[in-house]
Amino acid sequence: MTAIDGAPGQRGRTPSTRQQVLVENGFGYGVIGADLHVFGDGRPVYLLSEAGRRPGLTLAVDDQGLPAQPSHLLNARHAVVDFTGRHGEVGDLTAWRDGGGGRAVRWLHAPGGQGKTRLASHLAESAARDGWKVIVAEHTPARVVDVNEPASHDLRVGAARGLLMVVDYADRWPLTHLTWLFSNKVFDQDVPVRVLLLARNEHIWAALRHALTQAGWSPEGCTSQALGALPRARDARGSMFVAARDCFARRYGLPDAAAIGVPDWLDRDEFGLTLAVHMAALVAVDRHARSAAQPEAPREGMTALTAYLLERENLHWHALHSSGDMLTGGRTTFTTTPTQLRRAVFTAALTGPLGYREARAALDRVGVGDADQVLGDHTFCYPPADPRTVLEPLYPDRLAEDFLALCLPGHDLPGHESDAWTHGVPELLLAPSAGDNHLPPYAARAFTFLTAASERWPHLIATLEGLERLLPEDPHDAAGDLTVAAADLADRLARHRLPTVTDPAERAELHDVLGRWLDRANREDEAADALREAVRLYRSVAATDPRSVEPKLAWAALHLAQVLVGLNLVPEPGAFRHLSVGGDALRPGPARRDEALAAFREAVEILRRLARDNPAEHEKDLAGALSVVGVFGPHLGAAEESRAFARECVEIVSRLARDDPDEYADAVPLMLANLAGNLVTSEPEQAAALAAEAVEGARRLVGDHPADPEQQETRRFALHFTLVVQAGVLLRLGRAEPALAVLDEAVRIAPGQREDDPDGSDAWAETVSLTLGLLWVQGSEDDAGAGLEGAMQVLRRQARANPTAHRLALFHAFLVLDYMLRQLERWELVLAGQRDVIDFLKAADDALRYDVIGVLAANGAVLVMLGRWDEALDVIGEIAEELRREGTAGGWEHGLGGALVAVATNGAGVTPGESPDDSGYGQVAQDETVATLHRIAAAYRRRAGGDPHDEHGLAVTLKLLAEALWILDRPGESLATGREAIAVRRRLARDGSPEHHDHLALALQRQVRRLERVGQHREAVVAAAEAVDLYEQLVRVDAAAHEPALAATLHLLAVNLWWSRPAEALEPARRAVEIVERLARAEPAVHGQNLANALDVLAGILRDLGWEERARAAASQAAEVRDRLAVRG
Repeated sequence: MTAIDGAPGQRGRTPSTRQQVLVENGFGYGVIGADLHVFGDGRPVYLLSEAGRRPGLTLAVDDQGLPAQPSHLLNARHAVVDFTGRHGEVGDLTAWRDGGGGRAVRWLHAPGGQGKTRLASHLAESAARDGWKVIVAEHTPARVVDVNEPASHDLRVGAARGLLMVVDYADRWPLTHLTWLFSNKVFDQDVPVRVLLLARNEHIWAALRHALTQAGWSPEGCTSQALGALPRARDARGSMFVAARDCFARRYGLPDAAAIGVPDWLDRDEFGLTLAVHMAALVAVDRHARSAAQPEAPREGMTALTAYLLERENLHWHALHSSGDMLTGGRTTFTTTPTQLRRAVFTAALTGPLGYREARAALDRVGVGDADQVLGDHTFCYPPADPRTVLEPLYPDRLAEDFLALCLPGHDLPGHESDAWTHGVPELLLAPSAGDNHLPPYAARAFTFLTAASERWPHLIATLEGLERLLPEDPHDAAGDLTVAAADLADRLARHRLPTVTDPAERAELHDVLGRWLDRANREDEAADALREAVRLYRSVAATDPRSVEPKLAWAALHLAQVLVGLNLVPEPGAFRHLSVGGDALRPGPARRDEALAAFREAVEILRRLARDNPAEHEKDLAGALSVVGVFGPHLGAAEESRAFARECVEIVSRLARDDPDEYADAVPLMLANLAGNLVTSEPEQAAALAAEAVEGARRLVGDHPADPEQQETRRFALHFTLVVQAGVLLRLGRAEPALAVLDEAVRIAPGQREDDPDGSDAWAETVSLTLGLLWVQGSEDDAGAGLEGAMQVLRRQARANPTAHRLALFHAFLVLDYMLRQLERWELVLAGQRDVIDFLKAADDALRYDVIGVLAANGAVLVMLGRWDEALDVIGEIAEELRREGTAGGWEHGLGGALVAVATNGAGVTPGESPDDSGYGQVAQDETVATLHRIAAAYRRRAGGDPHDEHGLAVTLKLLAEALWILDRPGESLATGREAIAVRRRLARDGSPEHHDHLALALQRQVRRLERVGQHREAVVAAAEAVDLYEQLVRVDAAAHEPALAATLHLLAVNLWWSRPAEALEPARRAVEIVERLARAEPAVHGQNLANALDVLAGILRDLGWEERARAAASQAAEVRDRLAVRG
């Protein structure tokens, strides 16, 4: 799709020229123009690097001179096979890349082996050729490398046309790591930014999309796309097979590749994968080169192909061990036995690349002999992509997965014996070290690969069950990428167990565990479904066995309620739009709110009953449940009930603390704070007093300086939390001044402050975010509004006092506040807050100012919704001016177009549509948007009064309307609107400026196209002739800029004259050909197709006039042009 005139985008952050280098715990990593995010132990969360050339591929050869390890030819990073097929997907992704300015994200998902990486590489190479900066983001939670090998990357965009980032394996990143990535300043550019995320599934896409829209990314720019299987048609898969066969044959030095026929079994389901077709071609080439018989069909499909390739690896290991210098590259010894090497390859498949010392420790743990010798020999066989690492695994991933499965006992594939040594090795390798409860950093990879392999190799279930025992009992004790992998493992085991488990109690526990792991991995909808089923099953069992089952039912209900509250606190990603105007679409659905409240009540009721019967065992659990309901109850519409629960919680915890202060004293301030938040509406002074009491209690506990550092950190958190609650209480009471002082203290003592946050921006952002969140969930509609109004005063004061401090955090806080106020429909506050943000952003430097366009669009949308048309028109002009200030091509005309699209689509509360004719005007081609544009046009008419800016606004509005109505198949309205647009353009053109003459000519040309399509050729001829006159004047001023349009308009004039006056059509047709022929000589790729079309029309006119020879010459010339275009591709 081509961009509509002046569609607004994100603009303008000036790239940094300062290099940041982190050296921590033996690792050096430098970037220029980007941020670094690291774990506490110095390991980078991810690495950013500029996409470079493909690494060279050196193949080991066997004694026949053939590739000894054919699988290396399948590694996507070497791109041995020329990219073929996927024309539709390439076109779609290229259009996405080039679809205007701003920032956009695409989540491209498909099963492993579908060709995502090759497709992304092709897109990246194309982007680099077209002048884009291409960056690759690699998730590196297990990467520890040596300080002597620092990496430095200049990630500044410079003069590039845009920035494209490619993120592979995005589904394996935890949501927090992805949000860290998207907060990187590398995205703050004044050129288009595109992020392509590759994944096997969509599990966390919904959560990520919501996080991005909250952070200011355009919802319309956050899209997903499934990469489908290859077409079953024989020619589609056959063509890919032939292309791969020929590329592999060149590597083998085979001159007779055509002798290898296309197999007739490629139409099977499993060969819908690009990798499967490539594997089939590679195995066929290898068999042919070795004069081995080609099987009629692989007995087990891809399994047989991977088994063949793995057998080639095995033969190579044996050859190396028994060979002399020839196969070992001049090395005198290769002492690692094939068995040892096989075990090292098995270990590498589990760990992935590691730093040398970590790799040696892993091999020592599992026992493969002399670790240094084995690592050296393994590196010879499998050279690492990153020279700072060893233990390079098998590629592609499918091969590594199948290798793990074939090594582990339990399969029945003939000719591939398992290795008894591997039994228990995954558990041994991943078990925490003595005195350490944490799994190694590579645990997530091992879980992921074994889980994926188990889908094809059921005997791996036993291994997964062993790994399950290594996981923490409480999913919240897991962190990072392990949460993603563990959720996948839990899902796989549940799907394996549930079909055979009939006992309701066991089934309930399976759903319960699954739900909690899914929740931990931010797969909330699936988690809610699993927990809902767990609660249902527990209920059925509790009737007969209440003593053992009711505690589980209570906790499952509590977990379900918390998940449902999380879903309700924010709308579904499809409903939340950063630039939308709010209303019912943004309100949580009452069904889930009611369900969450019912689940909370059920949990409390059960625990209260259990606590009465056995207080020693259950009273503390009751207090925990009451505290949770006390936090979320007001948001669920149960303020009075929530207050009662909070009071009960304080009473229980206070009593427990008196009896056992060491165990429970730390909880008292938190519970007091919770009660204070609940009392603001009913007992405001008591709420303020309790909040102060909670803070003083937490402060005393921190001052006690316990010997245990973990307990001290817990107490610092409690103090921070109570201060935040106190600030929220004060804001809800309308006491902004003291609230600000409390917030300042909360920021100063915020726990977990990092060295890379010297100005406290992150601490400030987290504190303000927590304050707003508590305001939202604990306030009634009235006092929440008062609290949010107070929060706005605080943010406004902060922005005016020191606009450079915490500027990005301030902006995000304003966005959150804006969202909450919309939900309360406090529109005057919404508008005031948006104007504060606009003023703040306009005063900021270019690193933030680009965001002002989005906020202005939101402001205009609210004004449209409220019917405040004069103000809305002013904002549209303000957006246009901002776009012009930032250098948008097309000046005021395109600025107005972009402003109108943004305000009209969002003011109508719809998502921009897709244009069926690729014009780009499909963005406004929806009934609701058209109605809004009609109202905007009416507002311009009312106040036009000769003001050129308003007249221009009306003209652009009518242009959008005419095109949208045409796309919606309302031709009569479209033509009438087009006529009015032309009349307005004529009035504007009276000033004699080339700009307005150009716009009038274009309006006439567009009208001609519409008239021609409905057969109104007479009116079309008149309009086309007027447009030709205008373009001829413009050509005399600037021929290069206007000759293509003149030729197109002459062509249209000829086409319409041809219907009734063919003799008069000949001259404009001849002139169109003459101009386009000259243009095509200079730029054949741009103008060649237009020349062929113009020649076709000329040939038809000549034929109708009886000049057959001249007609044949023109038609022949058109065919020659098309042939040349086809050769060029």
